Amino acid sequence: MGTSSGSDRAEERRSESEMLFQAVVETSPDAVGIIGIDGKVVALNQRAARMVGFDTVEQFLACGRNGFDYFPPDEQPRAMENLQRLIETGRLVDVEHTVIRADGSTFIVEINISLIRDSSGEPRHFIAVGRDITDRKRAEQELHERYAALAEAHRKLEALHRSKDELIATLSHELRTPLVSGLGYLELALEGRFGALPESAAERLGVSRRRLKQLSTLVDNIIGFHSSSLDELRSALDLVPVETSGLIDESAADLRIRSGRADLDLGVSVPGDCPSVMADESMLRRVLCNLLDNAVRHGGETSTIRLTAEATVEGKVRFSVSDDGAGIPDDIRERMFEPFAKLQSSGGGAGLGLSVVRSILEAHGAEVEIESVTGRGTTVTFELPAAG
Repeated sequence: MGTSSGSDRAEERRSESEMLFQAVVETSPDAVGIIGIDGKVVALNQRAARMVGFDTVEQFLACGRNGFDYFPPDEQPRAMENLQRLIETGRLVDVEHTVIRADGSTFIVEINISLIRDSSGEPRHFIAVGRDITDRKRAEQELHERYAALAEAHRKLEALHRSKDELIATLSHELRTPLVSGLGYLELALEGRFGALPESAAERLGVSRRRLKQLSTLVDNIIGFHSSSLDELRSALDLVPVETSGLIDESAADLRIRSGRADLDLGVSVPGDCPSVMADESMLRRVLCNLLDNAVRHGGETSTIRLTAEATVEGKVRFSVSDDGAGIPDDIRERMFEPFAKLQSSGGGAGLGLSVVRSILEAHGAEVEIESVTGRGTTVTFELPAAG
C-alpha cells in the first residue's frame, strides 16, 4: 500500500509539473515549438501558431507542413546546416531567419534552439524558441541609414569647413594686404609726405581713409569670428604688458578717424597712475575698436561717448565704454553677444563685433558685461589683470 501511495504521489507531482510547464509555454510571449529530427513539427504553443498566420494550434498541425517549409528556399540550406551544427554542439543561440506566414508574407525571427536526446544519447527532438524581431530589425536599419546620412552630412560639413578656411585665408591675404598698403599711402599723403595737398583733395582722401578703416575693421571681425574658438584664441595670445593710457588715447584717436565726425563728443578718462595690463595688445585694440564703433553706431548723431580705464582694489584694470543713446531692449540684450545679432536701428555692421569681443576676452580669462537702460544709453565693461 505504501509503495502504491508513493507511486501515486509521484505521478501526481509529475502531472502537476507537466501542467505547470504547459502553462508556462502557453503564456510565453515567445513562440515555442518541438520539432522532430526529420523537421516535422510535433507540438507548439498558441503564440507560435499565430506568429505564422494560423488561428489555432490545431489548424497549424492539420496542414501537415514540414518545419523547413516555413523558410524561403534560399534559406533552407542554412537552416539545415544550423540544425546539423546543433546536433554536433548541443545548442544554437540567436539565429536569425526569415519566416514565411500562411498568407505568404514574411517576417524576421530570432531563434534559440536546443537539442533533446533519448536515454541512449541519440538526438530525438529540437526545442525552438522564437521571437519576431521584424520591428527591431527595421529600427536597426533605419538607425543605420540615419547614421550613414549623418556621416555623409558630417563629411560634407568638414568639406565646407575646409572651404571656409581656404576662403578666410584668401580674405586675410587678398584683402588685408592691399588695405594695409592703401591705408599706408593715404596716411603718408595726408601727412604731406608727397607734397602739399589742396584742401578739397585732403578732404576726399580723408573720406577714403575712413572708409578703408571701416573696411579693415570688418575684415578683422570676419577673420576674428572665424578664429573665435577659445582654444585657437588662447594659443594665439601674446600676453605682454600693455600701457593703458597710451592704448586708450590711441583708440580714441582711431575712432575719430573711422567715424569721420569732427563733432564727435568723445570723453576719455584714465588716471595718471593707472597701471599697465597683461594682454595681447592687437587683440585688446580690436576689443576697444569694436566697442567704440558700437557705441557710435547705437548712440546716434548727438550722443556722448565715454572711454575710461581705472585700477580696482583686486589688482585689475576696469575698462568701460558707454554712450547715452537709445539703449538696448531687455529681450535683446542677452543675445547681443551672439554672432550676427544686431539692433534694427543700428545701421551698418555685420553683427560680429560683440561676438568677437566676448571671444577675445574669454580667451584672456575675462568676462564682459552690458548695462543698458532704454532711453538712457549703454555701458560695456570688462576687467584685465594689472601687469606686474
